[in-house]
Order: sequence, then structure tokens, then C-alpha cells
Amino acid sequence: MFACSPQVALGVGNVLPNTAAALLWSLTSEPNGVNLFGPTLYVGLNEAQLVVTGFSQTALDGTGYASAVFDIPNDPLLSGVQVYTQWLVLDPQAVGSVAASEAVGITLQ
Repeated sequence: MFACSPQVALGVGNVLPNTAAALLWSLTSEPNGVNLFGPTLYVGLNEAQLVVTGFSQTALDGTGYASAVFDIPNDPLLSGVQVYTQWLVLDPQAVGSVAASEAVGITLQ
């Protein structure tokens, strides 16, 4: 992800369609993960922010997906900043009724 990019999209696929989805982000990570009543979270919980909430859509193959688009300011002070993101999706079949994506670490350049 580049600090000079006007917009960046983050998505998740192969999730339950038409259900609540949320994107978390943090400036810290939990490398070993933290079990939170079911899903394992890898974003730093002390600084985690809920960025996007909405509903997953239905793909042509019947699976669900969700995405979020955001602007990144063109600020040289952001160069080198590490951001960790992870999706959470309500899913009654998942342990704790919440499914979690893998976490992604992104370095702004």
C-alpha cells in the first residue's frame, strides 16, 4: 500500500453471504493470536479500531464477499508505518458465531 495512492481497497471472500461484516485495523499485532470467544484475532487489541461495518454480498458462486475502500493521505510521515487488518464476519456455523479472516500486515511507503 502506498501513501500516495488516492484509494486502497481491502476485501475478504469465501464468507457467509448477506451477513454482518467488520474490518478491524491496528498499529500493533498479536503474533500468537488472541482467542476472543471463538475467532483468533491477530490485530493488536489495545489499539484496534473498527473501521468498516456492513453486510457481505453474494458472489456468482454463492459464497459471500465484502470490501472496503479508503483514502490514504499523501503524507511522507506515513512512510514506513505498519498497519494490521483483519475481517470479522457473523457466521452461526463458526465457533462463537464469528468467523475471522487471516490478518494482513501492510507497510505504507
